[in-house]
Amino acid sequence: MQKKQKNILISCAGSGGHFYPGLSLAESWQKEQQENSQNQFKKVFVVIEGNKKRSQSQKKILQQKGISYFCFNSPSLPKTKIGFLIFFLKFLKEFLKAIFLLLKYRIDCVLVMGSFANAAIAVAGLLCFKKVYLHESNLVLGKANRFLISYVQKIFGVFPFWQHEKIQHGKWLKKERVKKRFTEKFIQVELPLRKEILDFTAKMKNEKIDLIYQELNLKKNKKTIFLFGGSQGAEKINQIFISFLKKISSQEFQIIHLTGAEKTENQKYIKIYQKNRFDFFVASHFEEIGKCYFLADIVICRSGASTISEIDFFNKKAILIPYPYAIYQHQYHNAFYFCKRKKNTAVIEQKKLTVESLREKFEQLHQKNGEKKNNKKVSTKNLKSQSNSENLTKYSNVADKIFKEIVKKF
Repeated sequence: MQKKQKNILISCAGSGGHFYPGLSLAESWQKEQQENSQNQFKKVFVVIEGNKKRSQSQKKILQQKGISYFCFNSPSLPKTKIGFLIFFLKFLKEFLKAIFLLLKYRIDCVLVMGSFANAAIAVAGLLCFKKVYLHESNLVLGKANRFLISYVQKIFGVFPFWQHEKIQHGKWLKKERVKKRFTEKFIQVELPLRKEILDFTAKMKNEKIDLIYQELNLKKNKKTIFLFGGSQGAEKINQIFISFLKKISSQEFQIIHLTGAEKTENQKYIKIYQKNRFDFFVASHFEEIGKCYFLADIVICRSGASTISEIDFFNKKAILIPYPYAIYQHQYHNAFYFCKRKKNTAVIEQKKLTVESLREKFEQLHQKNGEKKNNKKVSTKNLKSQSNSENLTKYSNVADKIFKEIVKKF
């Protein structure tokens, strides 16, 4: 007897670190549903924030991909008693809106991609007796997920965070019943990477490398530094890096710089690179980020979970500079956990970020493993090391692994 097809809601409100993994799963499952009418997911819906500047670009992406979506205006956590009352009223409004959505579209299960912005959806799903799953991409678990873990079906995690009770979890995770709950419900998976990255890597061949260099106006015989600050940019990193240019040679290095700034501000960086005679590619953001990673020899960036997973996937040397204002310092813990387990990576805290500290880490990575400072030659062997089939298989199977765990409960 054929099982009834289910509707799934992926709640990925929040920054790009929550949105893009959710988008990747939605794309994979929607494609599977279109190609296989017997697939157990009938319809895939996505929830994003509607009151943020970034939501406009997220809406555009979802529209282009033909994915159904809803917008929620999630309230921020209060800091005062009066603020708590306002927060409660706003949260109640979104909670009731979520219940209406779940019932109207007959949602059968909800996958919450971390972030407190998705809490109202998760609570509404539980109270409507829907099957709710969590996805946590960071090493440090947030308050909402700590509370929800007791009531959801499973929690998918990139890091084995339940083993790290000393990291910002306090007495809560030291309780034996809590540890037991984690071991029973936790399933470790890789972070779902953007479909564009996986597709680009799968189709990449040696003869196409020259075309990428031409597209980004870069040279094949120079080493490439890829600098970016994540979905929200990083002004301090940009400033330090500009001063750092004096420490490196334009004859040996070239720059890919995703500034996160307005297009008008990019002109400032363009003029500096031109003045210092560097070959460069400058943009605020770049959707085909796989091309940037592919050409990079060293990456300088933040340490959000998506960025760390992309560095792991492309097997790149990296200097990680954690965003210091991230809640629970999760980027700090992500960075140091990753650095201990990944060769050719280094961490600089932003408060310790100077031209000299950046130069020191850069030289350590650049000269590591007896690397010679000669012209870069891309060969078939190099290409395989950059995008090896093992990593491609590992990350390509994430959506299928999560899907199989969810459908077990139906």
